Amino acid sequence: MKYKIGILLLIIALAAGFYFVSGMVRIVQIDISGNAHNTDDEILQLAGFSREATVLDTIKHRPKRIENKGYIARMEISYPTVTTIKIEVIEKERMGYVKYMSSYLCVDSNAYIIDSVKTPDPDTARIEGLTVKSFALNEPLEIDEETRLALLNIYKLISAYQLPVKVINLNYKKTEQISIDFGKIKANIGNARKLEEKFGLLKDILADIGPEKEGILFLENPDKKIIFRRTDLPSDPFAEDRQEAEMAVEEEKKQ
Repeated sequence: MKYKIGILLLIIALAAGFYFVSGMVRIVQIDISGNAHNTDDEILQLAGFSREATVLDTIKHRPKRIENKGYIARMEISYPTVTTIKIEVIEKERMGYVKYMSSYLCVDSNAYIIDSVKTPDPDTARIEGLTVKSFALNEPLEIDEETRLALLNIYKLISAYQLPVKVINLNYKKTEQISIDFGKIKANIGNARKLEEKFGLLKDILADIGPEKEGILFLENPDKKIIFRRTDLPSDPFAEDRQEAEMAVEEEKKQ
């Protein structure tokens, strides 16, 4: 009996000693990757750690996965050694920015609001033609279902074809008059029907037009004549008609 008590006391003493020592030994290496919008310190805070974290902290608090935090889709957390924390950040895909009063709402690929900023990222599309009366972070845009589905499908195709879009204009719920702005080229795609066919043609037509021309592409009905009306040739009154004819001929050749 005394032997068993002695063993138990030894185990308790060792555990207490380890607990005490682990509270004194600091984490010496913290590896964070994949975070473009949050600082390393912000990522650590979200994970529940600090730069002064100890081994004891990782024993008491040992998360392995954290999801849906602002720009972050998820964080994968591992502990390769006793004194090392590794955090891999997977960020949400940004669809674009929606104007709201004096700020812009950053929306992810599922039309959820992930941030509110004063100045939008110029490399991310703006989404126009929506009326937003209120919002909450990590909640979906408050828009009607038809418009939401049109927006999601359009963004899916933009991503699939890797199109350099500047503005997606849904024309204030008039989903019969959708347009896509690429900077120099604006494409009127009409309604949200036959989107895959329209975007398939759009990619090829933009490549044919080239980066130097400016104008409006009329792609409302992909089964009929597709017209590209140039806006960078004001000195030639017949240039527009010739360009329309050229685009119609090119589309007939492809068919």
